[in-house]
Order: sequence, then structure tokens, then C-alpha cells
Amino acid sequence: MAPTWSGWWTLLVPVLGPLFAGGYAPTFDDVEKMLQLFGLVSALILSVVAGSASYDDQNPNSKTIQGRAYSAFGFCVLSIVHVLIVYIYLVTTVDQETDKAKKQMAKWWFLGKLNLLLQVAFIVMALIEYTTFVNSTLINGYEPDMGEPMQYGRDNYFGFFVWWPGITYAIGFAILTAHSFAVPVILYNDDLRRQEEVTKRRADEAPKPNSQQEVDGPDDDDHSIRLGASL
Repeated sequence: MAPTWSGWWTLLVPVLGPLFAGGYAPTFDDVEKMLQLFGLVSALILSVVAGSASYDDQNPNSKTIQGRAYSAFGFCVLSIVHVLIVYIYLVTTVDQETDKAKKQMAKWWFLGKLNLLLQVAFIVMALIEYTTFVNSTLINGYEPDMGEPMQYGRDNYFGFFVWWPGITYAIGFAILTAHSFAVPVILYNDDLRRQEEVTKRRADEAPKPNSQQEVDGPDDDDHSIRLGASL
């Protein structure tokens, strides 16, 4: 039997296929584990590149090399901050202890999956930049007559981020995207609150019995007295 359209998409498109055509939203615990993994990987890479990003080299190619190292450092910082922000949105918009969690996760996953894609992009870029830094360092050390080993980052100690405020702007981008991707579940939760308020208001406005006697019925003693009098 031939696969469906979503099946072909899942089979033929690596990473994006299962992510966008998987069919089901993962659970809260699954997403939490993925975020923990991304945070751990980014922290490990950061521990390696932080020293390289602050080295002092007086060779003619130092700015090119420094820019690559700083780029890797910046992407690691951006990845860690993004993980923290996404996790905050996840735990504050999904009530995992109630029966609403499954529907909330479906709403969160609608755009929230893009957060995971961004995390992959941040980590891959950090690795590419650091690999280029290592290659540039080796070329600079063993073949200094080759001139500029890499054209990227020429005369720029801050690499991809151009200048030190670049990381600040990138963090602002991470906050904006995490918030935007959480909009579906935020609107869903707001609709739930509106429904709960309407239900509560209707319950408060419903007519109530005037006395306890109307709820419990006539008093048994009064009923017995009337019955004796009638006899």
C-alpha cells in the first residue's frame, strides 16, 4: 500500500518531515526532555568555545579567526537563553496536571515545533563557526604565508554578530520568536478562561431557593400535626 501524502513527506524529508508531518503532538515530558538536551549540548559547546573567543593573537589573521570563535560563542549563548525562554512559556501555558494538557500541548506544538528547529540551527551554526575557527587557527599557524585563511569575519573580532550588541539583539529575537510561537496556546487558554467565567456567571445568576424549607421540603413535625388534626 502506498504511503499517504504526509507519509511521503515524513519519509523523504529529513528532520522537517517528522517534525511537521508526524501527526501527533508530543507530550509535555517529551518536549521538556528535548529542551533539556538542547540546553546541555549548548552549555557543553559554550564551555569549549568561551576560552577561544577571548584569546589574544597578534598575527595578521587574528581578526578573522577571532570573529569565527566569537560567532560560535554567541550562538551558544543565544541557544541557552532561547531554551530558558521557551521552557518558561511551556510551563506557564500548559497545565500538565489536568485533562486540558493534551489539547494545550496540541496548540503549543502547532508553532512551538519551530522552537526546536531554531535550537538545531543555533547548535549547528555554533559547530560550523567553531570548526572554521579551528581550521583557520591551523592554517594561520602552519601556513602563515597563505594570507587570509578565511574571508568571513575580516577585521571583525565579533564575527557573525558584527559588534558586541549583536548578541543583545539576537536575544531580543529569541524572546520575540518564543512569544510568537506560543500565541496559539495563549489564545486557547484565554478562551478557556472566558468560558469558565461565563459558566460561573450563569451559575451565580441562576435563581436560588428562597428558604431551606423549599429545598428540604415541608418539616416532618408540621406534616404530622396536620395529619393528626385531619383525623
